[in-house]
Amino acid sequence: MCPGSLVPRFLRTSIQFFPKFWTSVSQSLIPYKTFPLATFKRRISIAVMSTSSPPTPPSRALIDDERRFKTITLPCEWVEDYRPGGYHPVVLGDVFNHQYKVIRKLGEGSYSTVWLAHDLNNSRYVALKILVSEISESTTELRILRHIIEYAPEEGSRYITRLLGEFEHRGPNGLHKCLVLEPMGPSVNTMVEELPQFKPRRRGMKIRYPLQMAKSILKQSLQALAFLHENGIAHGDFQPGNILFPLIDVDSTPEELLLQEEDVQARSISPPVQRLDGKQDKWAPQYLCVAQPLVPFTCYAEGFKVKLSDMGGAYFFTDPPTKPVTPLGLRAPELILTGAVNNTVDIWSFGCLIF
Repeated sequence: MCPGSLVPRFLRTSIQFFPKFWTSVSQSLIPYKTFPLATFKRRISIAVMSTSSPPTPPSRALIDDERRFKTITLPCEWVEDYRPGGYHPVVLGDVFNHQYKVIRKLGEGSYSTVWLAHDLNNSRYVALKILVSEISESTTELRILRHIIEYAPEEGSRYITRLLGEFEHRGPNGLHKCLVLEPMGPSVNTMVEELPQFKPRRRGMKIRYPLQMAKSILKQSLQALAFLHENGIAHGDFQPGNILFPLIDVDSTPEELLLQEEDVQARSISPPVQRLDGKQDKWAPQYLCVAQPLVPFTCYAEGFKVKLSDMGGAYFFTDPPTKPVTPLGLRAPELILTGAVNNTVDIWSFGCLIF
């Protein structure tokens, strides 16, 4: 039987008069649409890519073409440095060494992040400095802090932030040295903007430390450098950002008053960290935290003290580094011109601070 004979006569007649119409109708009734095999394979591969695990990022600084994440514009550490050898991914509420509960971010640098942690065993607050994995074995910071504790503990605690403990933590990016330090307030670099005489801020206002306050900061900083040099140590990164104000009554403060808000709208944390390829990333945290120094608990009244911090660039006179970390603008001429590293780099940096 001819297929055409199954069509009623009145339809066969209409098909003859309206062939284009019936051609389009018949095509729309085709139940399956075929694709070339190559297209089918490509769609399969795309589906697999979206669910497969991402490759391990390289354990070195990335170039633009290797960027993994969407840009985060808040003043935080660079998200691309969450990689093997880099930062450890920390989330508020994490507990380290079964003892230190992270409740707030205090700061970050090229080689570490610093957090306020609640010492659950001793009912106190500490600063937890977590070094990047790639320098955790080679840094001299821990060796120098131990040396100060052993040979000059009393003077050391007067001028240098105290080391309270240490441990190692293994994470997705490697093994990290963790230093437990006394918590401190804002740096000389930022505290000047928090002084009450400069609030509210007015147009044309000059933000400077009062003369007596500036003199005290300079005197105490020079005394701290003298202490280090007498013990055969150069700081190597002497700058206002590494001179810190002390805290008052922080240990008696309830934890809930010190907690960092997990609020994207308040810009205390970043939006969720997202990969460009949409995959989950096990090397980075869920979000980045903006540093929130403990300004309300900072002592800056008459008789205040400051201390030198961040001994990550420090070295013994007998063992100078081949690559100093002193900021370029604070480097001594001989360091820039010849690369010679000695104890004079601190003195030049101090002169820049006076200027």
